Amino acid sequence: MKMSKSLKNFIKIKEITTEYNHNSIRLYFLTHQWHEVMDFTFPGLVEASNKEKYIAEFFRNLKVWLKENDLKRDLKFDANDKVNIL
Repeated sequence: MKMSKSLKNFIKIKEITTEYNHNSIRLYFLTHQWHEVMDFTFPGLVEASNKEKYIAEFFRNLKVWLKENDLKRDLKFDANDKVNIL
């Protein structure tokens, strides 16, 4: 379905940013191919928002881990860190 002002089925960015943060909206657009038609849906935007929260939580946890661990030591693989190369 085409979105246009004359059809009165468009959404202003200011309206979306009141409910969703900018990074969630960016992630939603980044998950679509640039050369294909994008079907904008609110469930898709909610999914992108949940993914953005998951990514942000990961980096918060990583930041805490980095502060709690001594990073002056060498970060090399040992016997406990096996890497399976296929």
